[in-house]
Amino acid sequence: MAEESSAAEKSSPRVARSRRYVTGTNSAGKSCVVDVGDIPASARWTHGDAQAHDFWVVPALPAPLDESSNPPDGWVGINAAPQGGVIGRLITWPPGFQYPMHATPTLDLVIIVSGQLELGLECEQHRVVAGDVVVQRGTAHSWRNPGPDPCTFAVILLDAAKRLSKAAAGEDERRQPS
Repeated sequence: MAEESSAAEKSSPRVARSRRYVTGTNSAGKSCVVDVGDIPASARWTHGDAQAHDFWVVPALPAPLDESSNPPDGWVGINAAPQGGVIGRLITWPPGFQYPMHATPTLDLVIIVSGQLELGLECEQHRVVAGDVVVQRGTAHSWRNPGPDPCTFAVILLDAAKRLSKAAAGEDERRQPS
């Protein structure tokens, strides 16, 4: 999924520049920001015209609170959380971008930041807009940006025990892009 940027991708909408603030404690044990800056380049990936940043990866719960580097070196974005873990992801899709019907072994908390998406389900479709949230519980679903603007959305992917839907059965959902 991690691909080199092409000239075509450079002209496509990008995930809005995001600064990541990571809190911790100082030598006196007081809360403070211990890291601030751009999301690491190793956490950025593309899939066609889609752009994304995995801004934090939790390999297992309970989450460690003392990590020095995140996402870990060598991280490759996939469409599932690490087994027993969580991913925080920020995505931007251009108008017309579509992702086909699929199911992932995750509970996804989707927050539309700007623009709009069409959520396709096996029995219905819904348009979600800035401020809306979707709780996607491992069911078969598709996404489309009907435009006219890019859509930026945040997704928190949590590893789940099982899918509710049989769609995409036989696929390795952990290898599918967002």
